[in-house]
Amino acid sequence: KIMIVIKDKKNTLILIFILLILVLSRIALYPIFGAGLVGSDAEKRYLPQVQELSQSLGNFFSQIGPAYSLFLLFFKKITNNMIASSVLIQHIIGVITGVLIFYYFKKVNLFLAAFVAVFVYSGWLALWVEHTILRESLTAFFLVLLVMIFSLAVKKEKYFKFPYAFLAGLAGLILVFFRIEFIFLDIFL
Repeated sequence: KIMIVIKDKKNTLILIFILLILVLSRIALYPIFGAGLVGSDAEKRYLPQVQELSQSLGNFFSQIGPAYSLFLLFFKKITNNMIASSVLIQHIIGVITGVLIFYYFKKVNLFLAAFVAVFVYSGWLALWVEHTILRESLTAFFLVLLVMIFSLAVKKEKYFKFPYAFLAGLAGLILVFFRIEFIFLDIFL
């Protein structure tokens, strides 16, 4: 099941260390870069798509990566600052993705899993992507979620678990709405 179970003191300390590094690295960005970065991709694609969606949700299927535009529109509607709110959520999702990576790979090696989670998800690229109006952090989250849920669906060769397969399909569909290129991954799964 997808439950985080802390079995011993070593796991607890490693999890606390991972969370501390992941959270502090994200907090450190705010004094340096402010509430969020809006690059050329956001100005040319996402912000105009948000404007289109705010006029009519019927434009959803005519956009490239419409799920991210819908994500931004949600924060535009409920807050005064669409950029700061969505960046904050992207950081939270980045921390969750790092923890999911740790739990997925800790079966292989506990310390290697911790190293990968900290190295990748507190690295400059992950932090920059989360602090910018880009869809990559949410795409990474749904890809990790898809892999984890799919592996639960086919855990035993004899038994195929339909609820997990359904959830994996749903995660795959959301992933495709973030990045259409992942349609090939969903087809092959």
